Order: sequence, then C-alpha cells, then structure tokens
Amino acid sequence: MSSLRDKSKLHPTSNAPVHPPRPRWHTLYLSLVIFEVLTIGLSLFVNHRMGVIYSDMVTKNQLWADRIGSYADLSRAVATVNEPINEIMVTSKVAPERKKLEEARVAFNRKKRMIEADLLTNVPLDVATKMRVDLNLIEKAMTQMYREGERVCRLLQGGHGAKATQAAGKMNHWSQQVNGGIGRLQENSRAVQASLFTQQVATARTQKQYEYVAVASMLIVMVLVAFYGYHVSRTMQATERTEEREEALRESESRFRSLISNSTDIIAVIDVQGIVRYISPATERVLGYRPERIEETPACDLIHPEERTRFEDHLKQVIYQDGTLQSDWRVRHSDGTWRDFEAVFTNRVLEPGIEGILMTARDTTEQKQAEAHLTRYTRELEAAKAAVEMQNTEIAAARDMALEATRTKSEFLANMSHEIRTPMNGVIGMTNLLLETPLDADQKDCATTIRNSADALMTIINDILDFSKLEAGKVAIECVDFDLEQILTETLALLSPQAERKGLMTQRRVTPGCPTRLKGDPVRLRQVLMNLLGNAIKFTESGSVGLRAALIEESVERAVVRLIVLDTGVGIPKERQAAVFDSFTQADNSTTRKFGGTGLGLTISRQLTKLMGGSMGVESEIGLGSAFWIQIPFEKQGQALSETGTQATNPLEIAPEETVLIDLRVLLTEDNAVNQKVAMRILNKMGCSVELAKNGQEAVVFSAQETFDLIFMDVHMPVLDGLEATREIRIRERETGGHIPIVAMTASAMEGDREMCLDAGMDDYITKPVQKETLKTALEYYARRKQTNAEALKLAA
Repeated sequence: MSSLRDKSKLHPTSNAPVHPPRPRWHTLYLSLVIFEVLTIGLSLFVNHRMGVIYSDMVTKNQLWADRIGSYADLSRAVATVNEPINEIMVTSKVAPERKKLEEARVAFNRKKRMIEADLLTNVPLDVATKMRVDLNLIEKAMTQMYREGERVCRLLQGGHGAKATQAAGKMNHWSQQVNGGIGRLQENSRAVQASLFTQQVATARTQKQYEYVAVASMLIVMVLVAFYGYHVSRTMQATERTEEREEALRESESRFRSLISNSTDIIAVIDVQGIVRYISPATERVLGYRPERIEETPACDLIHPEERTRFEDHLKQVIYQDGTLQSDWRVRHSDGTWRDFEAVFTNRVLEPGIEGILMTARDTTEQKQAEAHLTRYTRELEAAKAAVEMQNTEIAAARDMALEATRTKSEFLANMSHEIRTPMNGVIGMTNLLLETPLDADQKDCATTIRNSADALMTIINDILDFSKLEAGKVAIECVDFDLEQILTETLALLSPQAERKGLMTQRRVTPGCPTRLKGDPVRLRQVLMNLLGNAIKFTESGSVGLRAALIEESVERAVVRLIVLDTGVGIPKERQAAVFDSFTQADNSTTRKFGGTGLGLTISRQLTKLMGGSMGVESEIGLGSAFWIQIPFEKQGQALSETGTQATNPLEIAPEETVLIDLRVLLTEDNAVNQKVAMRILNKMGCSVELAKNGQEAVVFSAQETFDLIFMDVHMPVLDGLEATREIRIRERETGGHIPIVAMTASAMEGDREMCLDAGMDDYITKPVQKETLKTALEYYARRKQTNAEALKLAA
C-alpha cells in the first residue's frame, strides 16, 4: 500500500507521449504556392496582353475608319469644285461662281494636306508610300481640273460658249480621274484595315490559348492542393485529438491533486489490518497531525476509547460486503480535544492501486454545535412565538375594543346630533314664531336673547360634529363650478347684520386680474370664510372687518388665490398665534376671558383648507387687529358659469327668480309634538294647506288616499321610519304612475345622511333646526315646478 505515495504510480501518464510523425508538407506547399503565384502572374499578363490587343484593334480600326471617312470628305470636296462650273454653264454668272471655285479648290487642298500629314505620322511606311503616289496623281488631276475650270470662266467671259463647253467636258474628265484616285485610296485603306484586323485576331487567339493553358494548370494545382490539404488536415486533427486527450488527462490529474490537497475532508486508505496506508494533507489542517505522523499506524488509535471496539467491528463489516457504510465517530485532535466526525467507508480492497478501504471523513463538530444552538433557539423561538401570539390576541382584542369604541362614538354622535337638533328645532322655531307676534320691548328682547343663545348653541354643536367628521376622515371635498366674487358677497352679506349691530364697517375687495370663475368646493370655502369672518366680528369692538381676494400664481388651467379676512380687533400675541389653530384653544385661555367659544372654529377651518389643497396662516399685533389668510389652488372653469353664479348641487340651492304664490297641499310627517307645531305654523303662515302624519306608516296610507303636492318626511319615527316609508311610496308610484316630491326634514346631520335619504328615493334634504328661509326656498321651488307642470299639461291638451 505504500505505492499510494509513489508519484509515478499516482500519475502513470507523466511519461512523454509518442505522437504520430508530422507530415513534411511545408516544402510541397511552398512549391505549390510559388507555382500558383507564377500561374496567376502569367494569367494576369495574358489578360493584360489581351486587353492591349483588343484596345489596339479598336484604336486602329477607328483610325482607318476615320481615314476612309476623310477620303469620302475629299471626294465631296471634288464635287464642290465641279459645282460652280455647272452653275456657270446654266446661269452664265461668272464672277460669283469663279469665287466659289477658288474657295472649293482651297478647301480641297486643305483636306488633302491633312491626309498627307496623317500618312506621315500614323501609317506604316510602305503603306504610306503607296498611298502618297495616289495622292500625287489626285493632286495633278485636280490641278488640271482647276485649270480647265478657269479656262471655262475666261471663255464664257469672252463669249466663246462652244469652247467653254469643250473645256467643261475636259474638266469633268479630270474630275473622274480625281475620284478614281480617291476610290483607290479607299480600297487600299480597307485592305490595310482588314489585314490589321486579321493579324490582331490571330494574335488574340494565340493569347487566349495561353490563357486556357494557365487556367487549366491552376485548376490542376488547386485540386492537388485540396487533396493534399485534406490529407494533412486529417493527420493534424488526429494529432490534435491525441494532444487534447493528454491535456485533459493532465488537467484531470491536476484537479484531483488540487482537490485532495485543498479538500476540508480527510481522505484515507486503511488496509484489512486497520493500518493507515495513506491519508490526505487535510489531516494537518483539520486534526493538527502531519500525514506521515499517522501513516503506518493503527487507525483506531485516533478513535475515542469508548468507540474503538465499534470502529473495529465497523471495518470488518465493510471488508465483508460491497458498497458503502456511513457512521459518526469521535476523533482525537492534536491538542487533546475530541472532535465529531462523519465518515463514509467504501470497500476498494480488490481495486488495483488502492487495495484497501477508502475512507472520507468530515469534521461535523461546528455543525453539531450549531444544531444544538439551533435546537435551543427553536425552543426559544417557539416560546417567543407563543408569547407573540398571546400578545397578538391581546392586540386584536384591544383593536376590537377600539373599533367598538369608535362605532359607539359614531353612534353616540349621531344619536346626540339627532336628539339635540330635535328640541333645538322646537326652541329656534318657536322663538322665531314668537318674534313674529306683537311683543313689547322687554318680551322682544327676551325672545331675541333666546334666539341668539339657540344660534350660539347650534354653532357649538355644528363645530363639534364637523370636528368629529374631520377626525374620522369622513369629509369629502367636491369640485364644481362657482363664482368666487359671488361667494364673497353672499358670505359677507350673511354676517353684515352682526357687524352692523356692533357698529362695524364691512368691506370687500377683489384685486384686478384675480380670476373669479373657478372650480372647487364652494360649500366648504364658504364655511371657512364664515368662521374667519365670525371670529373677526366677535373679537372686534370698533372699526371695520374686511374680506379681500388676490391672485398669487396663475397658469392656463389653475390659479392660486389668497383670501384675507382683516379686522381692527384686539389682536393676538405672537407667542399665541401658532396655538390658535389647536383644538379647543383660544388666544386667551384664562378663566376670565371676555369672549366665549369652543376653540374649534380655526381648527376646523385649517383642516378644511388642507383638504382643499391649501394652507392657512395669521398675522396679528396686539391692539392693531389681525389678518387671517387662506391660500388655495383652484382649477379654472372650462366654460362660463350661468348668470346665477354658483352651480347648484340640489334644487333647493337655486334662488327663486321671482316671488311665487305658495299654494301647496303638504303632508307633514313628524312624530315630535313640538316640531309638529313649529312646522305646521310656519307652513300655514306661508299659505300651505297642511296634513299631519305622525309616523311613516300613516304617511304611506295618507299619500295613497289623498293628493299632495309635497311631503316633508322625518327620518327617525316609530312604526315605520322615513326611509322605508319613502321606499314604499316610490314602489307604489312605479305601479300607478306619478311622482310626489319628498323632502327629508330631519335632525340626522352626520356624514352620509343626505346620501342615504337620496338613495331611498327622496328628492331633497333639509336639516333641523329648520330655518324659515330654507323652508321658504323649498316651498317656492316646488310651487314653481307645480305651476310649470300645469302649464305643460295645458299645452299638451
């Protein structure tokens, strides 16, 4: 087993490999390349020569064609010389034709000289010599021809017509001689041209044959090169595959050695006697022993004494069976401590090169410690989980209690709102009725005091309800068209009587350029301005109260507007200015403060301003007054408002266009005796005929038996509430036809009450305490609608 440490046996492929001989193809390839280059050069040369030959052929053919053309031009010049003589014989005009004759002879000589110059430079000597002989004969004939022409002219001038005719005949003879010479020049030129063409074609054919030979040689060489290259490629591929296999084997051995050297697991070979024959270098890192310290020693010496017998039995079991066995052991470290190991034993006794039991062992001490810690942490986590679940149970119970408290609070506020508004409706209604009766000064003062106290109490109730709605997040902001200037005017008009009673001046100003046709929530904006103006009037003893609007920022679609409420009141100390916006807080919190109030008005106003996307602030000085401002971004209207200004969200918000005679038959559904008296007296005073139903069931029965123009319906009533009564009336109307307007007149003023009434089928909604003007507006609206319907029926009839 010591052979396991023999490097030559561990790495049997370390001997130099025997490679197949490499082919000596370099010399052959070089020769083939040289031959290929020469062949290509020859082919290029042949191609060049062919191009030169063809180019020379074209050039020479063109030159001889030009020469033949020149001879034709010379023949036409001869005809030009003959032409004046023919004209003279016909017209007897000697002088002009004689001049033409001279010009024709000059043109002929010029052309002949050009031909002679061409023969001297561009024509072979033997051909040029022969052609110059013809030219000399042509020149002599032309000279004789010209002389005869001159003679014709002289004879005609002398009046010798017969002799002139004979001379003209001789001139024609010489003209034929000239043309005959020109014809011979053309024939000779064509013969030369044909001879040159034949020679060039023969030369080109020879060159083409050379080219065919070169191409065939190139093809043969390429086939030979391809064949030999294929053979060389196969040989090189075989060599490369052999080298790749050897390289892969070397890399595999390198990885194996690296794996053994760097592995955190201990790899050992134990013979059948239990002696360690080989152990990996990881032993020194894991147990602190050098490998040679353990090799050739019994393996059980490292095992814990309590487990040595089991270890020996385990080795025997591995020897007498194939496969692997896994077990855990405690092994001694060089520092004397005992480490936990997980070992896998494999029988390799019959395998050459090993001939023993292959053991792979891994230190699991930290793993077991971690498992122990994990077990402990798991128990702790389970305990914590149980505690958290208990805490969650308690939180859930607390949440349920909080939700129940919130629900109870909402129910309490709703009930309190209803219960307080119901008697307040009686107090305010009866007080208003009392003030309309003849009273002496003291009685009127007492009644006025009662009404003012009731109004103050309603303001407090409304503030508390608004504050509760804001806290619960149940306030929704609308976005409708409104006229800002109209809002300011109406708000200031509502509070002007209070200012006048205190002797205060009221002012309103909209700065130039500030847009007034805007989109937003006019109801909430009016509520905020009412709060600020009410505070300004309350805290101002003398002077004035003003309301201003100014443009801060503007774009195509939006406008940021600042609204300022100014007063000349007591002022607010700087240290208290931030606190006035806190809930239930005023500038003076002392028990001797002069002015009352809940301290919710500014808090509600600031929260409403934030919901509208704006901000609120104050600037004030003691004794000089205060300036409360709100700054809100509004959308601009896409189209102009109607002439009435703010768009109404329900019929009762539309102001009457003219005074309407109220002659309505009204069914009042109300269970509270005081509210019955108040409503009936107000309705009777306004000219209505009133029938009373004390609960919703009576309203359903009365509306089926009699005809009514309008029903005022309370919501909370015994036997049958107002919502169910409205639903039954609407169901009956769907069967019988018709529609009786039903207006809710209820003390339910919480968020969602209006929507609940409208969803039940009611046409509108009025909250208690009912104001006389609100009730009058509703009656006038439905009286006008009754009148309009009657007129429409008349027209239809």
